[in-house]
Amino acid sequence: MKSKKYPSRPYRGRQERVHRIRAEVAIGRRLPDGCEVHHVDESLSDDCRLVICQSRSYHRLLHVRTRVLKAGGNPNTDRICCECKRVLLVASGFYGDGNQCRDCTRKRQQEHLRRPDIQKRRRDYERKRAASPERQRYMARLMARLSTQARPIADEEGN
Repeated sequence: MKSKKYPSRPYRGRQERVHRIRAEVAIGRRLPDGCEVHHVDESLSDDCRLVICQSRSYHRLLHVRTRVLKAGGNPNTDRICCECKRVLLVASGFYGDGNQCRDCTRKRQQEHLRRPDIQKRRRDYERKRAASPERQRYMARLMARLSTQARPIADEEGN
């Protein structure tokens, strides 16, 4: 994340950031532990609008919703893919709680499977699986079942 240089000044015997001082003056007491101050217009100036957030997660949520709104989406129903930067409906375009749309997730999975080390691991796994005694017993039972179910074509036609 980018580091921003917030203006500060001495307050109550130590250096405090101006936006935190303004928030404390507005509520008339010290900010509770864990609270963060959100700059609504993302400005570092002394006279910007501020929101006091009860936690860092809520503060991050405000930034995410603002980004969606600036991209032309609805913050209640849309998200932005972290790869292709498209604004998509949450219900139709994303897997679970991830930050990638379905298209980018599929593309990433395919690239992952094309890696030589992953292909070697898959080949080794398939080779080991095919050679396992359990697999050989399963295949023998399957072949026996199929051979008993198969009838000559002439019998089915009645010849």
